[in-house]
Amino acid sequence: MANMTARKKLVVTGAHGFVAGSILAQAGEEWQVHAISRGEPLARQDNLCWHTFDPLAPEELVQIIRDEGPEVVIHTAALADIDLCQTHPEIARAINVDLTRRVASVCTAAGCKLVFCSTDTIFNGEHAPYNEDDLPGPVNFYAETKVEAEQIVARLGPQAVIARLSLVVGLPVLGAGNSFLARMLAAFIAGRTVAVPGRGQFFSCPHACRLHRRSNRRGAGAGGPHAGGCHHGGPGAAGTGGRQSPRNLSSQRP
Repeated sequence: MANMTARKKLVVTGAHGFVAGSILAQAGEEWQVHAISRGEPLARQDNLCWHTFDPLAPEELVQIIRDEGPEVVIHTAALADIDLCQTHPEIARAINVDLTRRVASVCTAAGCKLVFCSTDTIFNGEHAPYNEDDLPGPVNFYAETKVEAEQIVARLGPQAVIARLSLVVGLPVLGAGNSFLARMLAAFIAGRTVAVPGRGQFFSCPHACRLHRRSNRRGAGAGGPHAGGCHHGGPGAAGTGGRQSPRNLSSQRP
């Protein structure tokens, strides 16, 4: 087992989320992981320390990063419910934009790498597939906040990675967060109606457990040299019929 004093430090925000849970589960023994979330710890292990904070009070999170001095911060914390963002724009902006601004600022001051999790919904799907240099075209307020947050993170230059994720699939490893599959299964079990994307919508879906490994292979993970934008889609486009172009990000493979 790695010596505690020799471990590199990794901070993961939004630790109750679906993607963050997969990251925490796959973090190697070489990392001392600091998981940060609104809720109570979901796991206990030797190299994991759990912190709780209020995303509307970002100074708590900023102080944790200052105190721990991590090599890398993976910022997954966000208000990702599109409908909720649309009806509560002030909360969406506070979490998705203002909190990201504070995280970017403290990472700049601390000299640590920032990996920011963004979304494929910053594109409207009219001109797919997309590459990292294509201009965004957000069609809802959630996507608008992520575009603004990306612009903040991009100012860090080689110190930051912006990981744009398509609809991530799979069963939760720790927290369910905004997992579509987890919500769908819960609805089936409860006998509720399940809403699915309409006819003609296509997605390129990476699997949660492969996402972390693929990021590391491409150098865009916690310990990699990659900086700037990085698209993560699945091996192909999955759809619901119709003639529209798939909204897959680019021809990335697992």
